[in-house]
Amino acid sequence: MPANGKNRRKRNPRHKKEFQQDRKATFTSEDIISKSEVEGDDVLSLPDLRTKSITELQNTAQEMGIENISRARRT
Repeated sequence: MPANGKNRRKRNPRHKKEFQQDRKATFTSEDIISKSEVEGDDVLSLPDLRTKSITELQNTAQEMGIENISRARRT
């Protein structure tokens, strides 16, 4: 490559420091919710699901309102 750098790939101008903007949070502490609020009471773990029979899995899926579970494959 020549020393003058003519064959260098040009960077996007957004990479230059002069174009960087300060990013401020657009949310407040009231917007943050806890993990327990997100998960609720319907928490299932993969090891528990793997030990269930097909019938138990279908019944659980039906209770949760999951449709077309009969097409799903167990791996």
